[in-house]
Amino acid sequence: MQVTADQALQLALERIHVCDYDGAESVLRQLRAALPGYAPAVRPLVIVLLTLGRLAEAEALAEACPTSSPGRPTLAELVALHQRHAPPPEPLGTIVIPAFQAAAHIGEALDSVAAAVDFFRRETGNASARFLIAVGDDASTDGTGDVVAAWAADRRWTDLVLVRSIRNGGQAMARNQAARLARGPYLWFLDADDMFLPDHIHLGWTALEARPEAAFVRTGIHFEGIDDQIVLDHRIKNQNTAPTNLCVRAVCHQFVGGFPEAEVYRHGGGEDVAYSDFLGCLFYGVRKMRQTVLYRRRPGNALDVQADLFTGRRPDAATFDQGVMLRQIIARTLTDRTILDLIDAPRPPTLPPVRTFRRPFENMDSDPEFGI
Repeated sequence: MQVTADQALQLALERIHVCDYDGAESVLRQLRAALPGYAPAVRPLVIVLLTLGRLAEAEALAEACPTSSPGRPTLAELVALHQRHAPPPEPLGTIVIPAFQAAAHIGEALDSVAAAVDFFRRETGNASARFLIAVGDDASTDGTGDVVAAWAADRRWTDLVLVRSIRNGGQAMARNQAARLARGPYLWFLDADDMFLPDHIHLGWTALEARPEAAFVRTGIHFEGIDDQIVLDHRIKNQNTAPTNLCVRAVCHQFVGGFPEAEVYRHGGGEDVAYSDFLGCLFYGVRKMRQTVLYRRRPGNALDVQADLFTGRRPDAATFDQGVMLRQIIARTLTDRTILDLIDAPRPPTLPPVRTFRRPFENMDSDPEFGI
């Protein structure tokens, strides 16, 4: 039986009515292919494309077929109306920032994130790309949270969430609380006294988009003021364990349970080492040697305290502290037990392949563009 144009149009409208937009598009495309001049098919096709979120196609069709009816908006007006009221695109990822007594310098950290987002938009040509900033204020008393809120208000940065703890729980807890509010498939971490260099977000996103089998990517770190003096062993150790140079799939972060919050880990970045072991022993990763984060040196901060150690001017006193060594042994035991539990844990379908390795980071593939 031969179907008339009006019958085909009616079939497409019926499919729209029952929310079968793909079916409606198929009918309308066939109708336009058979009868390019059949104007009644244009408006419903534009509406279908807008509903499916294909704004560029709808806009191009509206420009090519500027049809209108008395008392109804033109197709161009219809597209513009959709642009104004359509929900913004989902963030492509989240930057997690733990903060404690960071009012004096967190603004610089936030500025560096904004600059990295601008760089990403320019490099990808995606001017509407969004990234959420999630700040975990670890019960600061110096107005850190107020500084963050003022920064967002001054820049009209709507993609920012701030969670304030009522008690100081440490960086691991602050990171985990902020990460629970994350949106998008990827996570980046930034300490409140450090900075992203402009290409950091773009490099991590590009690497994981190109390598679906990889769970995380690590980049190089620039140690402010002493970068040319860092002992190689300390550079490697920091670049293998610091959260600041890490981009990880959110599903992998959730699978390993985030950063361990037990008190025994709260010494010398023990939670960072354990988290890196979770990822490095279970998943495949990629190493990019380009320095994309700045480890800031400020009076009294972690880099300042450890500068002599990192440059080899003094030995590691923790090696000779029996109390510290005992905590490290306990933490290592807990970490190994967690990894064994994770190996047998149910795996979500979106998780990259879980692989087990005897040593963390033996599964990291260095990018040949930059070498090692």
